[in-house]
Amino acid sequence: DNPVLVITGRNLAPTTNQFLSSGITSLSFFLALVFAVSTWGANDVVMDRLTQANAIATEAARDGISGVNVDVNWFNELLTPLLIAIGTPQLASELSHLLFAKRGGFKTTPPTVLPLLALPYLSFQTSLKTSPKDPSSLFNYAFAGPAAGMLTSAVFFAVGMQLTLTMTPAALEYAPSVPVAF
Repeated sequence: DNPVLVITGRNLAPTTNQFLSSGITSLSFFLALVFAVSTWGANDVVMDRLTQANAIATEAARDGISGVNVDVNWFNELLTPLLIAIGTPQLASELSHLLFAKRGGFKTTPPTVLPLLALPYLSFQTSLKTSPKDPSSLFNYAFAGPAAGMLTSAVFFAVGMQLTLTMTPAALEYAPSVPVAF
């Protein structure tokens, strides 16, 4: 029960394998893309169009016909806003962390994106390289990221709800569908 004094250097960052961190980050982005694509899996209109495009491409390849261009740009146009809505709040969070680390005069490691299989929640791990000068700098650093991410998410949620309410019936046929039950 006696207090212990631990003396360390200013470099608090653990050593990590850059190749492993890059691989984990790549896997995380891939899983977020898989989730975004799968949100249209229960939409019959979208799946029928994608199935038709796949059948045309498969038939052309089987018959040895080259140069058949199957247009799926319409699906990319559906996918892009969802990917932006998933990534922007996390980007805001990480930029806020970076801003407050610079402002507090301490250094951090580059973030590693950690995967989550069920949802496209992008969790980032950023370690401190040097210790903050005071506890308020550490608090500001820790608070700024989640606050910026939640505010950005709230804005995307409000805009998304408004856009959903004003969609035409024809456009609503192409809306993603996420199952509520797991």
